[in-house]
Amino acid sequence: MSLADIIINGVERIADNAEIKKFFQYLDGETLVVNLIGDSTVTFTVNNGELAIREGEAQDAPAITDIEPQKFVGFINGETPFGGLFTIEFPEYLQPRKGKLDEMGGDFWLLTPISGGLTQLYWEDSEFRGMVDSFTHPISKT
Repeated sequence: MSLADIIINGVERIADNAEIKKFFQYLDGETLVVNLIGDSTVTFTVNNGELAIREGEAQDAPAITDIEPQKFVGFINGETPFGGLFTIEFPEYLQPRKGKLDEMGGDFWLLTPISGGLTQLYWEDSEFRGMVDSFTHPISKT
């Protein structure tokens, strides 16, 4: 299973969470593309306060970034809370192709509630945690 598949599965599970939906009311119209290097690309869009995700890249997105999949896993399992990053740390994780980074994440701020919601899901849902961990620590077949 690709990390994109895992993220899509997780976002679909958190999209109806009332607490998480509150964040998206303020982010209406935002679109963010995350290219998981060597995996796939996902597009996050907020319409009418609802978060939607799809595989693929929206060409008209104001924010597009490349990220190593293992670093995105850190956003999911809580190892690296996106909202806890300092400005000087952003380039270690995100390589923007379009959009700007600033002290709040700039055009990439949408990752804060997404990663927060996925982290909460990771700790509360053993099935989702298993999917993430199987990607993070694949069992080698020797």
